[in-house]
Amino acid sequence: MTKEELYAVIKDELVRRHCTVNPFRPIQYGIQFLVFLGETNGLVRIYQNKKGVRVDLSQINSGSLLFQTISDAIALVSESSKPIKTRMINSDRPKDHTADPDMLVGVDESGKGDYFGPLVIAGVYVDPSISKELRRLGVKDSKSLSEQQVRDLEASIRDICPYSVVILNNLVYNDVYGRFPNLNNILAWGHGRVIENMINQKACQHVLCDQFGHQSLIQNALLLRGIDVTLLQRHRAEDNVAVAAASIMARSAYVQAMAQLTDSFKIRFPKGCPPETFAVRAQFIERYGEERLGEVAKLHFKISE
Repeated sequence: MTKEELYAVIKDELVRRHCTVNPFRPIQYGIQFLVFLGETNGLVRIYQNKKGVRVDLSQINSGSLLFQTISDAIALVSESSKPIKTRMINSDRPKDHTADPDMLVGVDESGKGDYFGPLVIAGVYVDPSISKELRRLGVKDSKSLSEQQVRDLEASIRDICPYSVVILNNLVYNDVYGRFPNLNNILAWGHGRVIENMINQKACQHVLCDQFGHQSLIQNALLLRGIDVTLLQRHRAEDNVAVAAASIMARSAYVQAMAQLTDSFKIRFPKGCPPETFAVRAQFIERYGEERLGEVAKLHFKISE
């Protein structure tokens, strides 16, 4: 049995167990495919060499129902196919995520939890040589860096990486939220826009971003744009250098946008949503009127009530 034949058998068994199984895509030494069960999803890889076939579940939480369902399906397939040796890799994902594709578009956002300022979404393309250079520079999740480090690294990333940055200023953000009152829908639209920009720059089959909402949100946004890529989502995706670089690009653009708001309105707007946000909001309304608050703030936040 080849890896493709094993995929077909596993797929039939998973469908019988009420899973949705995507078509497989070739990877080095094997194939990979996404499996959906309810609100969860995970990436399964099948590798084949002279020693036989092995199934890699390293991208799925070992304590999840999805992992158990796939494990049971594979076990049943193995029992019914005595000549085939299927071996499951330890499902505890390595911290460095070495199983991620070498050529990858990482996507991340900044500003979604900040009352003042825009929502920024960025994408960065990496290959093995770019990833090596980013690690040498010290690229990591922007939340662990100072603003000066973010600015310095952002300049380096621009020099060595294909990238895209999409900024939804407050007027646009509030208008979109008024029509589609769900932050995850806005994030999915923005991620889809960035991914489209990146694919137009650099042909790449794999995209990685942080997990928010159901994976179908971004997939539907990509489908509307006619984009066919393998979308990977997981929590703490910023430990991948591509997503970390995207987080730096997004954060730098957000910080610059906040500086521009300060210059325009002569008010220092706090980042995040700290206690002084109330006082700054009142100060803005006193100077410019409540009808202009949508130029600087995300109006759906509870503080606006």
